[in-house]
Amino acid sequence: MDPISNIFLVVILIISFMIRNIVYGYVADWLGDPTARLSGRITANPLSHIDPLGTVIIPGILIFTGTGIVIGWPKPVPYNKYNFTNQKWGEVLVGVSGSLANLALAIIFALIIRFAPGIEESFVDLSVDVVLLNLFLAFFNLIPIPPLDGSKILANILPFNLSYKYSQFIQSMERSPFLSMVIILLIFMFFIGGPFFVGMLYLGSFLTGFDPNTLLGLYR
Repeated sequence: MDPISNIFLVVILIISFMIRNIVYGYVADWLGDPTARLSGRITANPLSHIDPLGTVIIPGILIFTGTGIVIGWPKPVPYNKYNFTNQKWGEVLVGVSGSLANLALAIIFALIIRFAPGIEESFVDLSVDVVLLNLFLAFFNLIPIPPLDGSKILANILPFNLSYKYSQFIQSMERSPFLSMVIILLIFMFFIGGPFFVGMLYLGSFLTGFDPNTLLGLYR
């Protein structure tokens, strides 16, 4: 990939993180917790959502070295789950909302590719990047390993005894964010990365109408 394409991927990633965070904040506010709104995090200013390490440095290194894997994270959106009007499902709804935002973004651009007549080839290439990156973000964040959203979702749907133990595990992992990141990377790279990427490729193929090989060829 050329440097310009790499820069486009980083920009797409930042915008996708920003949209994800805005939806988080809105859903948390709708559920009764104003923390994100009062913290100024429901904003379209990308600088408010950038974590230098997780949004720029690590994704940038992965993209510019051509690994084919893009892992990163934005600045976390603050919320207080005890303010939610729905204590049972509030945290689940917030966690799911981020992935739904990325999935919606992927579907919108996939439909543009599939049904908009006469669009420029350069825009098709850009849209493919948006589709695949957002599908990746949508489902990667549902993996139940702290601090990913999937861990908070699982903690709220497990039976009480298991939920309590799993919540303690989440708290211990969140006290060591570097360890969590290493564990996620190792599990992804050595166990689930290959099948995960193939699954995202075939889902992207289904949404866009391109066969998987064509879709992979268009990805920057």
